[in-house]
Amino acid sequence: MDELLGYKETKGLGDICLNLKDYFVSLPEKEAFENAYRIAALLHEIAVTDGYKKYTPWQEKDYSTDNISSWGLSICSEPEGSTGRMADSVFFSLGKEFQTPSISQLYELSLNMERFSDLRVLKTMYALHELTIADFDLYVSVAEIAERAKLQPEETRQALEKLPVTVKEENGELLYRLEGAFCHMPALLTFLFKFK
Repeated sequence: MDELLGYKETKGLGDICLNLKDYFVSLPEKEAFENAYRIAALLHEIAVTDGYKKYTPWQEKDYSTDNISSWGLSICSEPEGSTGRMADSVFFSLGKEFQTPSISQLYELSLNMERFSDLRVLKTMYALHELTIADFDLYVSVAEIAERAKLQPEETRQALEKLPVTVKEENGELLYRLEGAFCHMPALLTFLFKFK
C-alpha cells in the first residue's frame, strides 16, 4: 500500500551508512576515493547552506558529474563544528570533540610551522607531491624536483632534509617521495592560502 501511494519510509543514519557501505563495496577500486570526495563535498555544501536546517539550494547541482574541484574556497564554522572545502580538499571538525593540544603537541606544531615558513621547503614539498601523486611507487630525483620547484639543486637538497621523505637508491642516485603518512599535508595547507 505504501508503495502504491508513493510513501517512502524515512531512513535513519544507520540505514544511510549501510547503504553507503554497500555502494562503495560495489564500486571499482579506482572510483571509490573520487566518489567519497563527491559525497564529502555534498555534505560540506549541506552544512554551509544550512541544508541541515531544511534550506536546500544545493539540490540544483549534480554532485555525481559536476567539476566540484573547481569551486574555490568555502568555509563554515558553527558551534556544532567546522567544515571547509578548497578546490580538491574537504575538511570536517566536530566542535564538541575539540581538544586543546598539549604543550608537547603545541611545541611540535610550532616546529612544523617554522619548517613550512621557508618558501624553498614549501616549493620542494609541492613539487615532489605533484611529481609523485599519480603513482604511489614513483620516486623522483633532486634534478626533477628542482626543475619543477624552480630551485637550484642544492637548495632542493637542503629543503628535502627538512621534509619527511622516503628515499631509495637507483643506479647510484637517490630518489625521493613524500612519506605516505605525510602526503595529506600539501592539500591540508591549501586551506591557509586565503588567510591574511
